[in-house]
Amino acid sequence: MQMLKYKCGCFCDPRYGHASSCMYDNYSSGTYSDNPDEEENVEMNLSILQEQHKKWLDYNFPNADSQQQFLGIVEEVGELSHAILKRSQDIRGDESQHNEDIEDAIGDIIIFICGFCTRENVDLSHCLSKTWKQVSKRDWVKFPGNGVDK
Repeated sequence: MQMLKYKCGCFCDPRYGHASSCMYDNYSSGTYSDNPDEEENVEMNLSILQEQHKKWLDYNFPNADSQQQFLGIVEEVGELSHAILKRSQDIRGDESQHNEDIEDAIGDIIIFICGFCTRENVDLSHCLSKTWKQVSKRDWVKFPGNGVDK
């Protein structure tokens, strides 16, 4: 996901510009720039995403607990399922619209996962790295029974 890093320190999706809900002092004092050409393009990493999201979540939804975040994940998985189904049925939009809906749902799922991890005090980047180290060692072609030795 390509994000723009603003001088205030926050990262925003270039499709939407600088966040109006920016919680940084530099934003409110007007020392940021809304011109993407003046900002640094960066790839969003999970640690930065979780840090930025926590500030946004605490500001916008201070009472949102992990259960609400989990239910948001489930809701967005439903939207992803809907988009995949309609694309496979070739109804309610063209492939481009369905692909856009799929991308949107995936992004929303990740945002809700980030919120869930924050509320559960789980470092998303560490969690994913740890799991990937285990999963990447599995060879399902060579060991179809369990991916490891069978």
